[in-house]
Amino acid sequence: MNTLNGLLDDMEAYLEECKSIPFSSKAMVNMEIVYEFLSDFRVKLPEEVRRAAKLLDEEEKILADAREAARKMTKEAEVMVRQLIDENEIKKMAEEQARAIIEDAQQTAYEIQKGTYGYVDEVLANFQDVIAETLNSCNSRYRQFEEYAKNQIGVLEENRQQLQNKK
Repeated sequence: MNTLNGLLDDMEAYLEECKSIPFSSKAMVNMEIVYEFLSDFRVKLPEEVRRAAKLLDEEEKILADAREAARKMTKEAEVMVRQLIDENEIKKMAEEQARAIIEDAQQTAYEIQKGTYGYVDEVLANFQDVIAETLNSCNSRYRQFEEYAKNQIGVLEENRQQLQNKK
């Protein structure tokens, strides 16, 4: 069980193996096992959150590296401009080259940032889908269990009523 999806698959397999109650769509479950699944969910969910946080940290590192590379390229361009200022013609060429280098550096940084945001967005969207699926599955299972428990209470009340009528 490496992921929440794996845990959900295991829980679903367990529920499918539970003995059904005759003449109903209900099944008998071992509550200890259900509680173990819930405990595992509580453990796995923070792991998924940590993975998402790690991806965000990686994004920040990539962006910081891109900014540093852009800063270095800008500094190199400025050094080149100062060296070429001696003559008017060379000065014009140096300014054009510096602008081109700065634009290239900014474009490269923008593309890296854009790609990183897309990747992180995709990972977060997948994580959001996993959490939504987990929540839906848990809600469905809870409703099934609640319905089963209400049915059992009704059966117990009927049994008690029958006993009281025989007194």
